[in-house]
Amino acid sequence: MDTEIVPFDPKYLTETLTLLRTWSPDHPELGEKSLYDWQRCTRYLALQDGRVVGHIGQIEHEFRYANGHPPVKIGWGITLVLDTSNDDVRKAAGRGLLKACEDARGLKYAAVGVVPAIEPAYLRRGHQIRRDANNYYARFFRPAKALAYWKKPTLLAQLDACNEVCDRASDHIAHTGNPARRPRFADWHLTETDLTNAHQAICKVTSVWYSFLGAFP
Repeated sequence: MDTEIVPFDPKYLTETLTLLRTWSPDHPELGEKSLYDWQRCTRYLALQDGRVVGHIGQIEHEFRYANGHPPVKIGWGITLVLDTSNDDVRKAAGRGLLKACEDARGLKYAAVGVVPAIEPAYLRRGHQIRRDANNYYARFFRPAKALAYWKKPTLLAQLDACNEVCDRASDHIAHTGNPARRPRFADWHLTETDLTNAHQAICKVTSVWYSFLGAFP
């Protein structure tokens, strides 16, 4: 049976997350459901005999020029992961998934995080490879992960200042429908200093975090 390229269907979610964890061992966070749900993108799957053997996502983004040049709509290709247990299937899945993104209506295809192993495939398809662009870390769901990757221990430690605020919001605001978690004022220990520290930590994190989201609309 030929490799089939299909739009993502939720019935394949569990199998897709397993694929991402198994065949992208350097980045197991790709297989976290929280990240998968958070990413706003169009997804395609490669199926072989009904089994998920490949995945790619595409983020639509309008790139605006500062000099008045007409904007360009880019379709960022992200998270291309292939089952490499069979070379023929791997090649067919990779070609099909890239073509699905390249053929996306109204979008000019671009990709980030292209690893050296698949550079030849991009070059054969007429794409340019650039290594002088900014690193792209939008795959991280939690700012703490991104900061750790960027080796920002000082900022990372400051995120702990938000814990008390998050816990109180979760217990007393987000879950007020649960009688067991309704406000019990004796549990509140927040001070003005706690709120100020949390606010400052969030502002510092945000200034770094926004640099990861450049490809998002």
